[in-house]
Amino acid sequence: MAVKVHPKTNKRIVMYVPSDLCYEIKNWVGENFTTLSDFGREAFRYYLKERRKEQVQQQLVESCIQFNSLNGQINEEWQEADGENWPMRV
Repeated sequence: MAVKVHPKTNKRIVMYVPSDLCYEIKNWVGENFTTLSDFGREAFRYYLKERRKEQVQQQLVESCIQFNSLNGQINEEWQEADGENWPMRV
């Protein structure tokens, strides 16, 4: 009998958590009629999504700071040019 070996696309992750946290997780899983595997997948998905949100938020803050700085420089240049009677009116 030949057995075809298919590479697994899923990987197993083993986590060691404190017993009080494990107890809370098992209670939550029992109350919500799900499995530990589903809970783990959803927890990782949520964590990664939140981390990505934090990164995007930080990039947005940095971009706003750069934009504000650039806007200030442009404003200063316009004020200097205004002092030189620019634009000239005919």
